[in-house]
Amino acid sequence: MAYRTYVGTTGKDEIQILGNNEFYQPFINELKKQGYFVDEDGCYGIEFENDDVVRKCIAIKEIQPIIDILEQYIWDKDKVVKEYDESIFNLRPTNETNFTYTMIDLQENAYIFVTANLINYLKDNIERKYDREKKKFVHTIKTGKEIWFSAY
Repeated sequence: MAYRTYVGTTGKDEIQILGNNEFYQPFINELKKQGYFVDEDGCYGIEFENDDVVRKCIAIKEIQPIIDILEQYIWDKDKVVKEYDESIFNLRPTNETNFTYTMIDLQENAYIFVTANLINYLKDNIERKYDREKKKFVHTIKTGKEIWFSAY
């Protein structure tokens, strides 16, 4: 059985956000900080009652720390596989590759899109504002909306 990490939000079905059997400890640590119970196998967001699985949707308090951690996950993972450099974003064909191969490569190594996919999925439930001090966009959860994570 594969370990999978999911995100859910108000009005939508859950989606998987990390690859099968991917576990990122800083992500887990942030969820614990926001009140999640994580068992010894790294599972969270689920409680067992009378041999039936009952989902307990624990809404997170802040989304931006999660986004920041997942952005770091992309960089940490890339340090290991050393897949991407600035040239990967130059989509012009070269002698060594072509446009289609570059797109297939990006698709197969989709971890680079983890935060983009997450923000796209949550777009109706989060607000984005540009923070001039941090020189980046920051995201907050809209009033009345909830976001939760689970892994098992």
